[in-house]
Amino acid sequence: RLAATLPPFLPLLGIDGGLLNVVPVDFVADAFDHIAHADGWDGQTFHLVDPKSRTMGEVVDIFAETAGAPHLSLRIAGVESALTPLRHLISGNASGPIGRLFEDLSGIPPRVLDYADNQTSFDCRHTHAALESSDIEVPPLEHYASRLWAYWARNLNTDTEHDRRLDKLVIGRRILITGASSGIGR
Repeated sequence: RLAATLPPFLPLLGIDGGLLNVVPVDFVADAFDHIAHADGWDGQTFHLVDPKSRTMGEVVDIFAETAGAPHLSLRIAGVESALTPLRHLISGNASGPIGRLFEDLSGIPPRVLDYADNQTSFDCRHTHAALESSDIEVPPLEHYASRLWAYWARNLNTDTEHDRRLDKLVIGRRILITGASSGIGR
């Protein structure tokens, strides 16, 4: 929405936010397969994560670059905790009127707000050691963000004609969707 309404050179004010750890599914599948078949790693824990955690603001900026939207060049760090009550109100009522209003106005699913002040980081030393003999590594988000963005624009963007055609096909029908529990099947 920002790309369609504002020039990309316009600096925006935003919250830096908590930590996000984004990795491509191909990395997860390859690493999982490699470690599962490697000798000597049984009984250990492996975090299949990017060793470089990024803030929510950094991730937003990567996708803003990909979409041709303005960057959050004026990010404010530390303000997240002051907004915690508002965040809980919105994300705690994600499926209610407050959550729907927030999503309608911002285009952001309310559950994303749960990461606004996330400070979880993952120790991936075991993963790095187990993958050392392979050529499997996490690519930087900048290398595949354009593919994620293109997929979203083609298949998930609810502001397109594709979505309206899909509504006509499924309204009034029973549909079974299986998948992960965090919204992938939505």
